[in-house]
Amino acid sequence: LDFPKGGSGGIVDALARGIEKGNGQILVNKHVEKLIVKDNRAVGVRLKNGEEIFAKQAVVCNLTPFAIRNLLPDDDCSASDEAKNYVAELCNTNKEAGGVEN
Repeated sequence: LDFPKGGSGGIVDALARGIEKGNGQILVNKHVEKLIVKDNRAVGVRLKNGEEIFAKQAVVCNLTPFAIRNLLPDDDCSASDEAKNYVAELCNTNKEAGGVEN
């Protein structure tokens, strides 16, 4: 059985090198307050300190649908009802319908 060099940390380091090699940026310890949505697509994030960071290609996260639901803008119409309904459907607490509990 083979193991990655450097253990599981080696996998993370290799992924980070790949992102940075492609001029990507990894930000940690940043408190995201809201997603910035344009044309029904996440294009950036607004941080708790008010700073806005815009993505060139993609906004990537590892949040559950419950957390994403709380980041969707509610003060404007930039996130479509379809997007909000999709996230709400993912958060459906009816186990018989395949939902999950928060």
